[in-house]
Amino acid sequence: MGNTDNLTLGERYYPNHSLERDIGIAEYELASQRLSNQNQALSWSTNVSSIIATIVGFASFKVSDHLGKGNDLPLPTIELKSLFLLLILFISYMATSHIAHLIKSQTFSERKIIVIRRMLGVSYGENTLVLPNWRIEGADNPFSIHLNPGVLSHKAFPVWIVIASNAVSLLFLGSALIEYLQSFDQLESFFGPVSISVPIFVWSIFLLFSFRKQLNEANENYRLWIAKSAAYLFSVPLNDNFEQSIYHIRLDVAEMHRVKTDINHARKLAVDIEDKEFHLHAGINWKGIARAAKSFFGKGKRSGGSSITQQFCRSNFITNLRPTLSRKIVEIFLAKWIESIWTKDEILEAYLASVRFENGIYGVHRAYRHFFHDTPETICRWEAFILIERLGNIRGMFLGNRIREIMKSQIENGIISLDEAESSLKFYETFLGEHFQVPAGQLTPMMVLEELKSYSYPQN
Repeated sequence: MGNTDNLTLGERYYPNHSLERDIGIAEYELASQRLSNQNQALSWSTNVSSIIATIVGFASFKVSDHLGKGNDLPLPTIELKSLFLLLILFISYMATSHIAHLIKSQTFSERKIIVIRRMLGVSYGENTLVLPNWRIEGADNPFSIHLNPGVLSHKAFPVWIVIASNAVSLLFLGSALIEYLQSFDQLESFFGPVSISVPIFVWSIFLLFSFRKQLNEANENYRLWIAKSAAYLFSVPLNDNFEQSIYHIRLDVAEMHRVKTDINHARKLAVDIEDKEFHLHAGINWKGIARAAKSFFGKGKRSGGSSITQQFCRSNFITNLRPTLSRKIVEIFLAKWIESIWTKDEILEAYLASVRFENGIYGVHRAYRHFFHDTPETICRWEAFILIERLGNIRGMFLGNRIREIMKSQIENGIISLDEAESSLKFYETFLGEHFQVPAGQLTPMMVLEELKSYSYPQN
């Protein structure tokens, strides 16, 4: 088994980082040709949308004007106008979906080119002033090409043309549709007197929402939109690229499995120490939050109250951990999002593979090597206790009073034995001054051990 510590960032980021040259060049040419075709298709859509918008606007005016003169037609005037308008709106929705599909295909082709380029050994490094790293011309990271270009970008211009043509159509024909709907007794009271500006606004928002939703990334949904909106409202800085962060997290999980890390005991201890209700709640431990609020406003000992899901989101998606209250609110929204796309087992596994155990040490597999200088293929219970206990104390301090209470509770509940607690405390004692410091007013490891041995545990 090779030493992954010697791998470069490129090798870590692209596990299959090498590619046979002829195959790579053929794939690159194919992707480039496909991208060229998609660029032409998107340009064609822009031009056609402009032409059709003009025709639709003019036709809506002529239909409204012509049918408004009371000509002898086989169908009532109102029904003709309504059918014509509904046809326009349906075609507009399909056009918007087509534009979103073109943008999605274009983005995936650009990402493929970047991946192939990196696999062939081509990198533009830090030349961002010459070749910006957020465009395909100089990007080294495929996720720097965002699937959603933004509703105000040039790629979204055809959508705005469609919306403008719809606004014109609704302006000339929308009153006929409202009048037609009001002709039904059941709907008259519901619609009542409605200004034409209301359906124009509602339909425009619907088209924009539909366009944006079709450009969601693999792990993006409306819950993430809400979380990002809350972060913006409360000025809580988030990672710029969630998909890239999730990709790195999955690489951490893959690396943890590659080195055959034994996380059986770590899983159980993480839930018991950090979030006993983890498998029962939907991302938020409301009991823990209530305890934290009580300790915050009272004079008792401060309690974090964050669930494992919240801790995972805080560690991976929030870039500034202050201020606390607004950050906690954003954590709640992020936790609801991650719980909607991952299972409990996936969250717990990703949590152990990616969170910080010590300054500069992320992931249980790296933490084990750091503390025990061994491969993590077999992690016994007392070692797992030390690792998980570090999650609540990453500053290298031995908080003896806290550890005494945790150990006492776990011994009472049969999670660890007194002998295993003794092994952990002897390890702490051995590495005082190297890994751990005892703050003033805290028990030392041996003092904790003496108290645990003197305590009378209930019989199970």
